[in-house]
Amino acid sequence: MAPTGKRQSKLLAGCILCAAACAMLCISGPAQGARAQVNALEQQRAEAMQQLQRLYAIVTQYHRNVLTKVIGILAVKIVVLHVLSVRARVMLGNMKRGANNNEPWEEDTRLPAWWAGFMKYFLLCFGPAPSEG
Repeated sequence: MAPTGKRQSKLLAGCILCAAACAMLCISGPAQGARAQVNALEQQRAEAMQQLQRLYAIVTQYHRNVLTKVIGILAVKIVVLHVLSVRARVMLGNMKRGANNNEPWEEDTRLPAWWAGFMKYFLLCFGPAPSEG
């Protein structure tokens, strides 16, 4: 048998080595696992944020398209309304305006004859005149 001093020193060296290995495992093991979990959570959060950004871009573009269509439809509506109002005035031959005490504007009375004829053809003023009601 080896002397007790050598055995004790070998035992002490083995215990120190074992304790150092346990300490390294305790320190590095859970931290690496925790780091991996944190990295996975950060990656999931980043993917969720990218998905939300894509969804926001899609919704925003959809709203822009809808607003553009509505604005276009309203613009066409107002143009058609004005054209039909002028057509009715030309067909009736009545240029009186409510904003001018039911008198025609001075510019309307000085309208050249060729322009009135052109407007009748341009606005398709054919057939019976509408009623003044």
